[in-house]
Amino acid sequence: MNKEITKDFTAYLDQWCGLNYRNDTLPGFTICVRKKSDIIFSQAYGYANLDTSEKMTTKHIFCAASHSKTITAVAVMQLKEVGKLRLDDKVVDHVEWFSSTADKRIADIRIRDLLNHTSGMSRDSEECDFWKLKKTFPSEKDLKKYIKDATLVQEVNHSFKYSNFGYSYLGLLVEKVSGEKYVDYVAQHVFKSLGLRNTYANYDSDKTALYATGHTGDLFHRKRQVLDHVDTRAMSAATGLCSTAEDLSCFYSALELGTKKLLTDTSKREMLQGYWVSNESSSERYGLGVDMEVIDGEQWRGHSGGFPGFVTITMSHPLGGYAISICTNAWDAHSYNMFQNAAKILNKFVDAIGKPTERLRRFEGVYHSESSVINIVCIGKKLYAKGPLGWSNFGGATELSYIDEATLKIQKTNLYGSVNEEVYFTFKRDKVKSIKYAGITMTPLEA
Repeated sequence: MNKEITKDFTAYLDQWCGLNYRNDTLPGFTICVRKKSDIIFSQAYGYANLDTSEKMTTKHIFCAASHSKTITAVAVMQLKEVGKLRLDDKVVDHVEWFSSTADKRIADIRIRDLLNHTSGMSRDSEECDFWKLKKTFPSEKDLKKYIKDATLVQEVNHSFKYSNFGYSYLGLLVEKVSGEKYVDYVAQHVFKSLGLRNTYANYDSDKTALYATGHTGDLFHRKRQVLDHVDTRAMSAATGLCSTAEDLSCFYSALELGTKKLLTDTSKREMLQGYWVSNESSSERYGLGVDMEVIDGEQWRGHSGGFPGFVTITMSHPLGGYAISICTNAWDAHSYNMFQNAAKILNKFVDAIGKPTERLRRFEGVYHSESSVINIVCIGKKLYAKGPLGWSNFGGATELSYIDEATLKIQKTNLYGSVNEEVYFTFKRDKVKSIKYAGITMTPLEA
């Protein structure tokens, strides 16, 4: 995108986020969009804490949960590059207690099997009320005790079977092989390497004031409750990461080929292979600590994270060089839907042809009636109308054509829509006072 189209995209994205926040029940969220190493959009909406009415900022830190898995995978690949391990090594070759008296297959699990979730291990064990914050997260001692008589729930290397416990053991593997605590290793070799100043491998109680507060879901319209931050202890390699949208987008941008950051391109290619189908109903695949999905025919890759009170997602687009990160502080937030539609909006502007003209720009705006909202926006030399609410992208957008200085024609739209009908504008001092959209009167929506 050139500078003008980029400016139009960020203006629309800000408006889209703001409108949907007003129409949603989310406490707050942040979003960052990068083009390679450069931030082109970073904004915060709503509240970091509903109880105190603390406003959200782009510097607030969120529990990024399973984003930890990509960090852990990078740590493992770094140790592989310096010859301290091989991906096809058995875990027990490095962590001598990683075996079970109840299931001999556990001793055959390779490092690779843990990385791509094909170890056959339980997701979180049979006792996982720590996710309800009713008990503490497992310690290293707890993980050692669990594995002694654990049994697999499916065969090793059979199919994708997500496991937080699997990545927790990878964190202990990193400690054993590197000789450093997991949190210290990634702080030095990942965060410091990239200049990530607001990223931590686990919750740091000394920095509580910097954190956004998590909230319960809006289940059955119950009042949201604030949630305490917790230490994920020995599960930090699976779910402990705390960060900002700006730092997360920086990290995933650095994982793209050719950046000469964190890993060699050879290691990155191995991480970024879509080894296993991770969702049978979609195009999602999983590599080594990296999730992949096709949007508008092109691959995006990154990770999401869900933690009590937080839902986050960060994905990068290798062909375009873009990365999008969205961090929310509610347990029921639809961050994935927000990301997917933000990515489709980005694609619409990336594909823009020509430059907007002032003749078309005068019609731009957000208009509403008692029952609906539409946004009329220039994308390149074309003018579109689209309802933005529900985190909607430009799929099914109506294309408008210019008739005269006060009239547009509905050119292309859903066949159930008002194709070939007209939109009339009433101006006052060069500002739109009202419109008649296919016979329905609408007025500009105040900010």
